Amino acid sequence: MTKENQTERVAYIISYSSKAIFKRLEKMPVKISYVSEANNQVLVYFDKRFVGDIENKLKKAKGFVSMEESALFQEEVLNF
Repeated sequence: MTKENQTERVAYIISYSSKAIFKRLEKMPVKISYVSEANNQVLVYFDKRFVGDIENKLKKAKGFVSMEESALFQEEVLNF
């Protein structure tokens, strides 16, 4: 497999204030892994090259609060 064909998956936690954010996420190249309705957060996975595009689109979406990288993919946190 060539390097151009490889994908580098990342996980992000998206905080929301309205469930309208799910309509926007359905139209994006993301995989929803977990939804915490108690904390109003969604864990999503996607290709790293889409980070900027997804963040820009979500900033314009109704109900978007914040987006941060999940600790699952932060190398400095995974200290085995």
